[in-house]
Amino acid sequence: MRSLNNKLKYRILVNEVEYFDYATFASLWIWEVATSRFPFKCKCLTTPTDRSKAVFGIYPQQAFVLKWQHMNDMNANHFEIMNVPGHFGLFIHNGNWVRDTLNCILVGEKMVQLVFGGQFAVINSVVTLGKLETYLDKQDSEIVFYK
Repeated sequence: MRSLNNKLKYRILVNEVEYFDYATFASLWIWEVATSRFPFKCKCLTTPTDRSKAVFGIYPQQAFVLKWQHMNDMNANHFEIMNVPGHFGLFIHNGNWVRDTLNCILVGEKMVQLVFGGQFAVINSVVTLGKLETYLDKQDSEIVFYK
């Protein structure tokens, strides 16, 4: 795999993808390039659309720029995954349920299955997103999807 930017301090890896009828789950890891350590891990959730399958499935081991910028739908700054062919406005933000995704990627501490309705969700999303954004110092980074 070729890096987009050899000067990056961190790379974001998304793997362990699981597809369900109602959601797509994966693990998101921060890889510290200099030490080859994974100091941060969490779960992520997105909708089971062609968009998520395109991002998680079609581009294995391809690197994309993760850019810190304004997300109009949330009226806040978050990381946007840039230059995914055929897709724009693909952000990583907080939320618990598939309905919260806005066709983007949610992060949380872990995945849980709720007793009522059997629906899966990610929990502690606001805290987890804050840790992710703080760890990356809200600086542009790189994200790589593994099938």
